[in-house]
Amino acid sequence: MPMHRIGLSQAWDRVADVGREAAWVRRFGRPRTLASNERVHLVVEAVSLPLTLRLNDAPPETVPAGTARWARELTGRWLERNELVVTVAGPTPTVATAARC
Repeated sequence: MPMHRIGLSQAWDRVADVGREAAWVRRFGRPRTLASNERVHLVVEAVSLPLTLRLNDAPPETVPAGTARWARELTGRWLERNELVVTVAGPTPTVATAARC
């Protein structure tokens, strides 16, 4: 099945800075046009700094620095409105320099 990519590179809000960690949040609606046989994955590529990801109230997931590609299936975990929080650790962390989501 062909993959349809939706980039989350825009509209991040910086929500916290604590020491050498910073957090950003991205709010978005659930996918509306999924067929019953389609799946949704969160993919993070080219991770240069350690990341922690949290979708809604799910337990956080850690992505180590140096990870080329990390993915998790999210099918069925969506809410009407969703919140993805990315926490980055390292010198002058930014979502753009830490990974592509």
